[in-house]
Amino acid sequence: MDTPPKSGTAGGSEHDLREEIHQLAVFIEQAKQELFAIGAPGGGGVTGDAAQHLDAVIKGTEEASHAIMDAVDVVQNAANGLSGAPQEAIMGAVSKIY
Repeated sequence: MDTPPKSGTAGGSEHDLREEIHQLAVFIEQAKQELFAIGAPGGGGVTGDAAQHLDAVIKGTEEASHAIMDAVDVVQNAANGLSGAPQEAIMGAVSKIY
């Protein structure tokens, strides 16, 4: 099994963040398939429970990622109505999330 994807640098784009989340989901799916193979007849006894748990992790990760991105969009849109130091501080924080 490959190692999980490494986190990118702060200040990347929303696309970069979504790509990292996608890579994490692919990694989890690969782990699930490997666990499934181990649980195959004569393979060592890992049950479908592990696969179900990984499915739940994938679903939770996707839901959390979408909620975070939606919240960041709201904050960013609100910051667009500001100016000066408050806007710069908020936009700087938003950039760290992306």
